[in-house]
Amino acid sequence: MGTVLPGEGPNADTEPSGSADIEALGSEVAGFEIIDLATTTDGQFAQVLDLLGSCLGQGYVDASGLERYRAAPDTRVDLLMISNNNVIAVWLAQQLSNDKLQGIRSRLSICGATIVLSSQRVGLLESVAVKPGYRGRRLGSILTEAVMGRLKQQGSDLILTLAWESGSKQSSSAMFKSLGFQPAATVDRYWYEDSKMLGYRCPQCGNPCECRATVFVRRP
Repeated sequence: MGTVLPGEGPNADTEPSGSADIEALGSEVAGFEIIDLATTTDGQFAQVLDLLGSCLGQGYVDASGLERYRAAPDTRVDLLMISNNNVIAVWLAQQLSNDKLQGIRSRLSICGATIVLSSQRVGLLESVAVKPGYRGRRLGSILTEAVMGRLKQQGSDLILTLAWESGSKQSSSAMFKSLGFQPAATVDRYWYEDSKMLGYRCPQCGNPCECRATVFVRRP
């Protein structure tokens, strides 16, 4: 399955033209604070791990993986939303190296999906998690806009993300569509081999993970 990327096909000028930065979000995040992973306390760092584990699967992101985000601010983006010192939402993203981009292409190709990525610099929105009691309040969308703004500042001219098709009414697919992302491919059992190899448990189906992923793309 192929796709025409935003900005390369008809009606390209109707695509969203930019992403919000944190400073521009002020009134929308009243009562919450957005911070970087580098500024977290040990307690908040542990909360991030717990939140990612409960939402995405225990072991999907481990402490060493999270530390790599904290240690590479020039190529990775990590934003947290906190309230009263409690972490309620987190987004992890990164600039893809050529090797990592080729790895994604190869993995999608094995699954029968093909995406044309002519962009020079691709930013990957990698992991998002919002506490259940705070969902449906646009917090994930607000963080997504802020993360895309950071990726654009780092030089990304295309944003790529994988939406977990968990069957939830509050799926990330709906959020990405509302933010102007275009679906490029849907891949069955996308995390199947990874979950077997790394041992993490999907909150929906356990181990191995049988869930589908939808690939979304957007110009920042």
